[in-house]
Amino acid sequence: MEPIVPSKSLYNDWDVSTDVGNRLFEESFRALEPIMKKFLAAGYPIRQIAHEMLSSVSMLEAETCIRRNTELHRMNRSPRFGVKENVPLVDLSTSKEQEPTK
Repeated sequence: MEPIVPSKSLYNDWDVSTDVGNRLFEESFRALEPIMKKFLAAGYPIRQIAHEMLSSVSMLEAETCIRRNTELHRMNRSPRFGVKENVPLVDLSTSKEQEPTK
């Protein structure tokens, strides 16, 4: 199976969640809430629970990137292949906190 190269964004140009981004948040929230409640009920501190949950998401992100990039490398493809131009990796020329001027 060919690795998926991102071509979409969960945020608009103002870094506000799109409808799809909102659905992802709500699905994640519903999945994580019962796990958090279970460990809270067992007497564990909320910050420790949250830290472990955040760590698991960070680990999943890293592992997924490594697997995808390794597969792209094996296929002799660039990770930027197929990324649309309207989803820049980094644009340091403008601040996202300021309204763009025209």
